[in-house]
Amino acid sequence: MIATTYTERDAAISRINAAGHMPVSLYLSDIRAWYVTEEGKDMLAIAREKDVIQWAKDRGIFDHSNPESQHIKTCEEVRELSEALAIHDRPEIKDALGDITVTLILQAHMHGWTLGECLESAYQVIKNRKGRMVGGLFVKEE
Repeated sequence: MIATTYTERDAAISRINAAGHMPVSLYLSDIRAWYVTEEGKDMLAIAREKDVIQWAKDRGIFDHSNPESQHIKTCEEVRELSEALAIHDRPEIKDALGDITVTLILQAHMHGWTLGECLESAYQVIKNRKGRMVGGLFVKEE
């Protein structure tokens, strides 16, 4: 089950705790984040994706943007990641990765998908891929 409300989240946390897994606790209601066991990490990601989509709706992004504009925003965020990597600024790298993820969530939503669906689609393509490392990059076999 995917928790979409605090009540559902709390019920899921109770089930995880009752199953004897490490205690699940501490949630910060002001930012709607909670910490869960390994089994529940996907709950946080899915809930956060929904939060990002609501954030975008509240700001009219879906009403006044399109996939092409969102692509431009993603490219801007990738450029910021490149700049942060160049100077080894770990906090900025983390921020840039988060910003890129937000733009990808919005792009996926504009096409009627979740980011999780896109990730699963990509994984199904690459999971059996063969290749080799060249200059620090994985190069797939043709």
